[in-house]
Amino acid sequence: MKNYCIFLLVAFSVLQLSSCPTPVDSGHRADPSFGETSIVKKESLFTSIGANKVFETNIYGNTAAGSSYWSLVSPEGGAFTPLNTKVKKISGHRLGAFGLVFGLRDSSSSSFSCLVVFINTQSEYCVGLISDGDFTYIEQWTPDNKIQSGYGVENKIEVKHIGAGTFILYINSSELCRFEDKSSAPHTGGGFGYITVVTPQEDFPGVPVLVEFCPGD
Repeated sequence: MKNYCIFLLVAFSVLQLSSCPTPVDSGHRADPSFGETSIVKKESLFTSIGANKVFETNIYGNTAAGSSYWSLVSPEGGAFTPLNTKVKKISGHRLGAFGLVFGLRDSSSSSFSCLVVFINTQSEYCVGLISDGDFTYIEQWTPDNKIQSGYGVENKIEVKHIGAGTFILYINSSELCRFEDKSSAPHTGGGFGYITVVTPQEDFPGVPVLVEFCPGD
């Protein structure tokens, strides 16, 4: 009987391991779908240094549940032009996301909408749609070794529109995925900005969230 019980315990453990979520599970990832996270345009947290921008904070915003802060780089309007930005995270929670917002619409209001590409320090990326303050996935969090991992490591993010609301995402000049904005009116216009997530797990005030953005080649 004892051996039978041990067998059942081992079998149950194997079953649990086989059903564990893959890295695309966003339950512990710091993105705008996490908890009560808000999405706020906050230019004061982005310091301009020439053509570069540096995001830095070591305090929570309106909520300790985390927030996504973004800064406008190029105003909306006109046709979409290919994006090319270099970005690196210096400090902050390892799963705290950072990246680009683009295809901006009504960017001066709280009900703005756009597409967003995020990466993190763990060689993962996702793509989503922001609309009326809500974030929904187009591509779930996915690991890819084309994204360099760690802190102080630069990754180049490129986005190209190939028509009919379909885009190609490149990281470090390698194609990661093709994705489609299935909105009734796809976000194919110009205008883009930078975005950084402040997670509920930050080690504030001792360790700030610090991310550097600069135009690509």
